[in-house]
Amino acid sequence: MDHLDALIEMLARDVVPALDESAKALIGSARDSGDDWMVVDDILQFSLRQGVRIAPELLDAADDIVGRAWDPGLKDRTHTWITRHREKTPSVAA
Repeated sequence: MDHLDALIEMLARDVVPALDESAKALIGSARDSGDDWMVVDDILQFSLRQGVRIAPELLDAADDIVGRAWDPGLKDRTHTWITRHREKTPSVAA
């Protein structure tokens, strides 16, 4: 399993269950069509809009993957969702 697949599985396990049915349907549609980049982008977008917190570790993983290889048409948008999540969930200083 590559890093993107692992990220999608973690988001599907930890975030998607808290989303409403319409968001789940749109994410499922992207997943069924094999558009993994849109799956991640949708999960980040809908979770932010619905107030679902994403663990900092998952945001770090998403940020790393988006920074390395991502659909050029979605890269800035996906980074925006990650940044907005971080603003809502500041990391705790050690």
